[in-house]
Amino acid sequence: MLAYGNQHMYTEMRVRVIFELVLNKDDYLCPDFLSRGLENHDIDIVSKLLAYSEPDFTKDPEQQFNDVIMAARKDGDDCTVFHVCAAACVLQRSISLVYPIYGGATTHGDLCRVFLPRTFREKCDVVHIFWTNIAGPAVDEMHFRVNHFCLLLPRFANF
Repeated sequence: MLAYGNQHMYTEMRVRVIFELVLNKDDYLCPDFLSRGLENHDIDIVSKLLAYSEPDFTKDPEQQFNDVIMAARKDGDDCTVFHVCAAACVLQRSISLVYPIYGGATTHGDLCRVFLPRTFREKCDVVHIFWTNIAGPAVDEMHFRVNHFCLLLPRFANF
């Protein structure tokens, strides 16, 4: 919506994010790149984000990452934290991802954070996105899984 002014171009955005992930795979498997935006450098950030995205520990990290990319190539498929990081690069602006504490107390610190783009556009505000679950009836905390992004808009005093 921020890139095109409406939500009708979501397929274009999905394709651009997938291209970003494919063309820069080495960056997304690098702790230094993924730790940008965190208060402390996390040497285990790649394995943590892969575990949240593709919890098949029998595969090496590169194969897990390839599976993450392939799993989100079609409309309606789930996106992961890697897609949020790539979206920051595509939009060329920081994304502040707000992750709920419900169902995610152990993952909250890794996922509720700012993702920095490779390059910045001048005078761009941070995009705030809330990651939530729209699975229907209330999901118990043990089975809670995020599956939907909601753009958070700034609150205006006169609104």
